[in-house]
Amino acid sequence: MVDRSSVSQWAPACEAVARLLSPHAEVVLHDPENDRVLAIWNAVSGRVVGDRSLLGEPDGLRPAGTDVYGPYLKSLADGRRLSSVSAVLRDDRGRAEVVLCINMDRTVFDDAARVLSTFAAPVENQPRALFEGTGPRRSTTSSAATPGTAVFGSSD
Repeated sequence: MVDRSSVSQWAPACEAVARLLSPHAEVVLHDPENDRVLAIWNAVSGRVVGDRSLLGEPDGLRPAGTDVYGPYLKSLADGRRLSSVSAVLRDDRGRAEVVLCINMDRTVFDDAARVLSTFAAPVENQPRALFEGTGPRRSTTSSAATPGTAVFGSSD
């Protein structure tokens, strides 16, 4: 079983990350030996201390670095998608002491991307009949424009 000093040791870093990413991310410390949540900040998933960790999920993942896994996708029971990253934190002997997981709720990012994509490209081609014979022309007589700039609808 994990020594409570492990949680105390990592708690300030976990709280700092949770505060930075709040309200969109939760930070969780897991006991890898007993597969239980040891501590949780900003519980986006609704989990509480003592719940099962379900640490077997990243087993099929390749480490992104030494003892770091992800980011990888997860889903909550309500359908929200999470981007998650996990790090194995080891003791002085190299034994996996705790697993730190950061789970970012992607909802606001997915919503923003959807809104921005509607403005990214026109839905239809420009109606030629409405714009025939119009377009930017150089004006040398307009006082509203800087010499050499294009003015829409002005005459030469």
